[in-house]
Amino acid sequence: MGRGSIINWILVGLGVVVIVALLLWQNIPMMYEQDASRSHYIVLKQVWPACFCHIIGYPCDFVEKTLFIGGFWPMTSSASPRNDCQLAPTFSLALIGVSSSSDPSHPIVFQNIRPKLENLWPDLFQINISSRFLWEQEWVRRGSCAYEDRIINSQNDYFFKALKLHGDADTLHKLAKANIKPSNKQQISSQTLIDTLRKAYDKRVVATCAGMDDICLKEIIICYDNSLRMIDCPDSFTGLEFSFVDRDYVNSNHLNGISYESIDCPKNIKFPEFPTLE
Repeated sequence: MGRGSIINWILVGLGVVVIVALLLWQNIPMMYEQDASRSHYIVLKQVWPACFCHIIGYPCDFVEKTLFIGGFWPMTSSASPRNDCQLAPTFSLALIGVSSSSDPSHPIVFQNIRPKLENLWPDLFQINISSRFLWEQEWVRRGSCAYEDRIINSQNDYFFKALKLHGDADTLHKLAKANIKPSNKQQISSQTLIDTLRKAYDKRVVATCAGMDDICLKEIIICYDNSLRMIDCPDSFTGLEFSFVDRDYVNSNHLNGISYESIDCPKNIKFPEFPTLE
């Protein structure tokens, strides 16, 4: 091979390297944007329905007198919720209750989860009515992104994992062990509540409140990585009002002009009991 041919091959090789480098350079912003838009962690929102009943004046005719699930939301690196992903299967009510595992050594997995969803993830505005529409909205808006980012592997897995993490957190029991219990007679320290859960979980959680003059505990928010291991929550969440259901779903007419927006908890707050039904 002559000297000229060698030089030509070297030039061709250098040209290929330059072209590849330029293509990679041009795609770095796109790659960054794609990464920034993907789920970096997921939040489990636990709501105290007695606060809702206390403020709105709704009857608390719930089977379970406990914390409910208010959302299971993938979050981006900017601490904003990831919404409306396109690759997930269409919501199917019939699939709720189908086993999310093929391992027969875990019989609890084979239980129908729909009754648990009705009791622990209900539509607070539609008491004693199926929460199908709420679940569909949660799947379409949030679960689809958890599926797309491979945090969960199916629609049923999304709801099953939310129920499991909710149960594993055992939040009310951890508060009760520190003598933090619902009461209509006295307020509690919001900082003591947060510190108690941080000590119990060894992770930072977030609490939000609601109300005008009579402010009560609305939500406790726990954060997990994409492998669903509990992690510290960020100090704040950007562009997000942590309501117990998607703001797009809530019809303000339900509230009759009464505000149930999330606010920062003041120093002392109410942790109301469930009202006694007559």
